[in-house]
Amino acid sequence: MVEEANKNAETKAEKGSSKSKGVRLRPWGKYAAEIRVPFENRRVWLGTFDTEKEASMAYNKKREEFDNKKALLKADASGHSKVAKMVFPHLPSQSS
Repeated sequence: MVEEANKNAETKAEKGSSKSKGVRLRPWGKYAAEIRVPFENRRVWLGTFDTEKEASMAYNKKREEFDNKKALLKADASGHSKVAKMVFPHLPSQSS
């Protein structure tokens, strides 16, 4: 029974898993990447890639964008909006 469970787990892992977060292997050999938006309850499709490395790079790039936005929001909420604008000039201002 335990051997059968281990065999099923290994087969499942080989089919659609990846070592990289947000990346999965498609049955036809391509890698798909998506990321959860931390500010909303949804996911963003990043695309389908030929290699796991390309998919992982797309995920990491988008995660870095979210991290920068999160830092900006945190700085703006703490009253350091001038510093936040200097550090992240490409991000939109959160003040109204």
